[in-house]
Amino acid sequence: MNMMFLLQLLGALAIASMITSCSTYSEPEPPIQLCDVRAYQPYAVGSYWIYETSVQPGGRITIDSMVVTDTSSTGTATSFTLRYFVDGSLVNEFTSGFAKYGSPNEYLVEQLPSRFNDLRTPTTLREWGFQGPVLYCGMSLGPVSIYAQLDSISVVDTLGNMIRAGLQYHIVSDGSHTTATMSQLSISSPTPTIDGSTGIRRVDMTTADTVMIQEPSYATFPNGKRYYTSSTRMNRTYAYGVGMLLESITQEIGVPTSTTPTMKGSTRRLLRYGRVK
Repeated sequence: MNMMFLLQLLGALAIASMITSCSTYSEPEPPIQLCDVRAYQPYAVGSYWIYETSVQPGGRITIDSMVVTDTSSTGTATSFTLRYFVDGSLVNEFTSGFAKYGSPNEYLVEQLPSRFNDLRTPTTLREWGFQGPVLYCGMSLGPVSIYAQLDSISVVDTLGNMIRAGLQYHIVSDGSHTTATMSQLSISSPTPTIDGSTGIRRVDMTTADTVMIQEPSYATFPNGKRYYTSSTRMNRTYAYGVGMLLESITQEIGVPTSTTPTMKGSTRRLLRYGRVK
């Protein structure tokens, strides 16, 4: 019965046309200095970044790369299409870019890190617009809250009966920044060598995403609860004129069949990059 529920839930999550979403953005703190966010992640068609990635559990090491293939602009927003490769094989395509959200300074905007956002595997949620700021010139990103409505699906209640339940997805994120140099943070440079005086922006970001039953009031998941929640902790280091140098992600993935989360995570370290100016 639980397996049937899981298959039905995954089927519902895969249908992007079944949802509507809305977002709220809180204005971040004013920047402590003028800075160009684009310089910390210098996207341009043809630019690429190659990383050594370690995935947990298991500790598997892969060579991952992403390359910018296209760009477009609408109003004050600029979007870039990127392809993501693992050991030379294309596994995903996603968008990232820059937007102001009413602020005088730009944000770097992309899919928020969550249980469903894994660049290493295809995901339908990237089509849902669950994007938010991951880099900004101030000390705080400001909280982001996004809701999505799912169509009702069949679930198994605690008595073993099949019932219809309406689902909602909610993700909330927040983060902080620090500014320093390569030397001050004792960061090992990739090849080619990056000067120790290069400016660094370090992001410490946390997201929590929840799948919940809206109705009926007596319905529960097999774990006995009306919801299950996952949390993601992301640390990234960006270098001025280079892009992302380092990334560490730790996740506690909630499941509808248990109250014990599944642990997973990954680290990425830049090996080399190529810029098109």
